[in-house]
Amino acid sequence: MGLGRRDAWQTLAVPTSDHLVRVSTLTGQSVHLADGRRLGTIEDLTIQAGDADPAVERVLVRLDRSSRVLIPWTAIHRFAADAVDLHVTTTPVDDPTWLRAPVGEPLPLSEGEVCLRRDVLDTQIVNVNGHHLVRVADVLLERLDQPAPPAPPSPPAPPAPPAPPAPDESQDPDELAPAARLEVVAVDVGFGSVVRRLGLGRLAERFAEEAVPWEELHLVSTRGNRAQLATTDALIHRIDAASLAALLQKLPPPAAGDVLRRVPIERASAALAAAPEELGGRLLTTVSEERATAIVDALPEKRARGYRRLLHRTPLPRRRFHRTRSWRRR
Repeated sequence: MGLGRRDAWQTLAVPTSDHLVRVSTLTGQSVHLADGRRLGTIEDLTIQAGDADPAVERVLVRLDRSSRVLIPWTAIHRFAADAVDLHVTTTPVDDPTWLRAPVGEPLPLSEGEVCLRRDVLDTQIVNVNGHHLVRVADVLLERLDQPAPPAPPSPPAPPAPPAPPAPDESQDPDELAPAARLEVVAVDVGFGSVVRRLGLGRLAERFAEEAVPWEELHLVSTRGNRAQLATTDALIHRIDAASLAALLQKLPPPAAGDVLRRVPIERASAALAAAPEELGGRLLTTVSEERATAIVDALPEKRARGYRRLLHRTPLPRRRFHRTRSWRRR
């Protein structure tokens, strides 16, 4: 059963499907040129984090110990369980879609682009519907082959078609058809995926597998949080004030500050109004005084009065430390 029906994910159960692919099994695969020569290994896959149905956009290939290259998905001819084959026989030098990315230097990603292995796998996410902070054990992708065109109406009394050719027994059953898509559908947060990645597949079957649909999560990693904020269609820009307040409560202070700086003043103020005053006070300390004042000014006067007292409160005195006998004297 495919993963096209998203309502199957509401139970947070990971279904068994021949079209389901895990990021942990894709990284490390060999990448070959069209003539069979080995180019390198897959280090990461990128998507647009704010898309409703994000598909793999580029593949980061490690060429050697010091160099990498970002390859567009359109350059891939065959994506199988054991290796990846490209359309080309040489790495293009002047092709702007092939971007060199030396190891140790920032990747040339677009504003809303994230790496699934670096920015999602083993990082924390917030399930916006359930307001839970969980860690990602794996990223689940669905293989979507190009749909066949609709069949034309059958003519009257058609001649018997010739017998179809025998299937190719050598075809890899795990192979993706050329130009197929890999679409992110969910993240696995179950402990079984952690055990499976340790090579203990049989033991992993004893643990329940749970998934959070991609459209219901917000990334907590620095790059993931900012990428979703940069996309106007991302979930964080569509949830109500109470859900935004609950999300801010789960985020670490730097990520919460990024949210308050990027969302409109009216939305930030509405989230602050829906949050407990103690939480609101902590959130205001994550932004500049000017931004905090603007957010508070947009609140109802009764609620704003308490926050204004907080903003103008005298800073706490510096803590005094007394020397003890266990301290070394210089």
